[in-house]
Amino acid sequence: MQVLSFRTEKEVYCVKVSEVSEVLSEAAVIPLPRAPESFDGIFQLRGRVIGLFNLRKLLNPSSSDVSQILILSDPHQQFAVRVPGFVESRMLKEDAIELRETEAGDGDLLEGIVYDGEEIFHILSLSKVFSHAEMLIKNSDSAAERGVSG
Repeated sequence: MQVLSFRTEKEVYCVKVSEVSEVLSEAAVIPLPRAPESFDGIFQLRGRVIGLFNLRKLLNPSSSDVSQILILSDPHQQFAVRVPGFVESRMLKEDAIELRETEAGDGDLLEGIVYDGEEIFHILSLSKVFSHAEMLIKNSDSAAERGVSG
């Protein structure tokens, strides 16, 4: 399986190439009021409004300022994630994906992990990342309605 990988200080994360429609170096992002900290805002891409969820802040808040934006899509949804560092393409064995807890505390976002030589690759699940982003936005909206500041 071909993946795009990116590094945080301690971990290597991947998304399947089949789930990525585009990689951007930057976008003109419009922040939304009362949005959760890990939601950067929205931007336009060829006439479509895309939400930008910041995985860089979620996975490793102290990572460098360098980032790239992955446009993720499946038949039901399209959204963008900002990832730390530079994205690399690589091949991993799909039958090597293991489901297990990791020390990184990212289990609710993962499809599984792959051991490849000396490195461990954390395979992000598109549907889990999208559900997590949706949940953060709904919780932020609910807090705003109750008058609770974030």
